[in-house]
Amino acid sequence: MNILQFDPKNINFVIKIFKQNNIQIKNVWLPNHKQLPYSNSQIFKINNLDKFYKGSICLPSSVNLDYKKIEKISKMILKYEK
Repeated sequence: MNILQFDPKNINFVIKIFKQNNIQIKNVWLPNHKQLPYSNSQIFKINNLDKFYKGSICLPSSVNLDYKKIEKISKMILKYEK
């Protein structure tokens, strides 16, 4: 899994732009302690967890990605990383 971090304030814009360019990206999984089955489990103090969770996306990582697709994804990342 390849994860990329953006400013949480801009993440919805980034997701929209990637999807408009037919690049399938997804939000990262909900942190374990926020998932219902683990709601009563031990929680450790992680100060920046919400910031990282809300600003992170999973990049495509299929064995079917060819050079052309990787190049397109890379260009999109470089264009919107700022």
